Amino acid sequence: MGSERSVIRPFFERSDFIGLRRKLGAMDTDALAAAYAGLAPMERLVMFKLLAPAAALALCRRLVPAEVYFLLCGFPLQSIAPVLDGLEGWQRASFHESPRGLHDEMLSFLAASA
Repeated sequence: MGSERSVIRPFFERSDFIGLRRKLGAMDTDALAAAYAGLAPMERLVMFKLLAPAAALALCRRLVPAEVYFLLCGFPLQSIAPVLDGLEGWQRASFHESPRGLHDEMLSFLAASA
């Protein structure tokens, strides 16, 4: 777990979200889950918002229901406003509003796990 976290930690330290998005895109679901576990709450939201929808859903399927609920609560892009406020427009472009379908899939997964 710690090694995956340490692989992405430098991206957070440099606020290199473009590089982080590329790195996350190259990681498999196991590595994403291991990295996620070692992050602070805001970093978890940032990571989630940088993932492609399919990877985000695959990650959610590996998480405990409380974590999926946390990500649902942080679903709007504005939930990471403190991070976005310090970025230039071209840097903000790395983040995207997640599609409604992802939200619905996460809700279905959460309901099925209850």
